[in-house]
Amino acid sequence: MRSLLRKGHGMLWTLVGLVLVFLGLIGIVILLGVVIPRSHTATSRIVVPAAQQDVWNTLIDFEHHPEWRKMLEKIEQAQPIDGKPVWIEYSKFGRMPMQVDEMTEPSLLRMRIADDKLPFGGTWTFELSTAPDDAQRSTLQITEDGVISNPIYRVMSRFAMGYHAVMDQYLKDMATKYGATTPKPEHVSK
Repeated sequence: MRSLLRKGHGMLWTLVGLVLVFLGLIGIVILLGVVIPRSHTATSRIVVPAAQQDVWNTLIDFEHHPEWRKMLEKIEQAQPIDGKPVWIEYSKFGRMPMQVDEMTEPSLLRMRIADDKLPFGGTWTFELSTAPDDAQRSTLQITEDGVISNPIYRVMSRFAMGYHAVMDQYLKDMATKYGATTPKPEHVSK
């Protein structure tokens, strides 16, 4: 009987030890997240095999983005804010309201996440120009000026996904829409 109690007692201490290790790891992740800056800037660009005006038209046709953006399931139009377009993007990651902040055809689009309650936010600035070597190709650059309030999200964004992951997928999807077979975005900044 005593040997059974000792075995149970040993298993209890093993379980307590595992729980403490798990809590310690969570604490380290949170501490690391507190040290990582809340704000970041990252820039990626790609050459799209299409004329600037064609890429611009695709860029601002938000309603049809799910037809070519792999991560996007659907778009829902929302009420404009201050006369600027607002829509909600739905993906496997959830729901994200977006708003146009600035638009200068056919070269500049700045949009932002229109929900201050999310654990992250910020803007994407799209800069579009004709490729220097060919008027039938365009250079599309995205700059993300992001803010991540949740320390755990900061760790995930910095080390698991990277700040470039979502915009790189966007750029690949845009280039693929116009026939690129192996598009590879260039990271202009960290």
